[in-house]
Amino acid sequence: MSENVAVSTNPAAKEQIYGRVQNRKLSRSFRAFDLATALLIVAVTSIALFTFHDYAVSNDEGLQHHYGQLILEYYRSGRTDTTVFGFRDLYLYGGLFDILGVRLSEVFSGFDLYDIRHILCALIGISGIAATAATARTISGSRAGFIAAVALAVCGCWYGEMFNHTKDVPLAAGMIGATYMLIRIMRRLPRPHFGDALLGPGRPWLRSILFAVSSSLPGFKNTSKHYSTVKFSLWSRSRVSMYRFIS
Repeated sequence: MSENVAVSTNPAAKEQIYGRVQNRKLSRSFRAFDLATALLIVAVTSIALFTFHDYAVSNDEGLQHHYGQLILEYYRSGRTDTTVFGFRDLYLYGGLFDILGVRLSEVFSGFDLYDIRHILCALIGISGIAATAATARTISGSRAGFIAAVALAVCGCWYGEMFNHTKDVPLAAGMIGATYMLIRIMRRLPRPHFGDALLGPGRPWLRSILFAVSSSLPGFKNTSKHYSTVKFSLWSRSRVSMYRFIS
């Protein structure tokens, strides 16, 4: 019991417990494993750019692309063309990737639209590998980051599907990126860096923006019986998060 009290009153011991000292030491030097991780990311990117033609179109991609077109028509018509709400149940899913795919296919009309989707999804998948490596490095050092990157890069369920699995791969990459930012913020509490707070998932100002945007997205207001509950929940969480951030 006395040992626990002594540890709790010793700032250096508390800092060791939370891993701050170790984290600072690891982040100051660019170790050999960091270089190996960077080279691995470059190699995976090069392979993806040379082999994306070899990946076929999945059974969902045609529907997802059409869903992106319907979302754009919804906004281009001044939110009067509501065809998107009757297109199967896809209005319940996020359409950001599909919107980007449609717009890129319009800008680069000389390229096959599915090639564009495969490249875009592959780059997001590679960013997920990089975020996984960064998360593991933050927790256990550069060697752990390299091992995590290798493990995910050689995983067929990730690498093989990151070319045409446009629902789960962007979601998973975003989640591991959010996890990485949360760890960075936690390590630097009670005064996180401004950049971490700006980009991290706990930012209250972005919740307000996301709520304003999501309230105009297809499918959000269709669930009218839950609209007030969701609105109050997001509002209250934003206020609590802002209070904690300021204090």
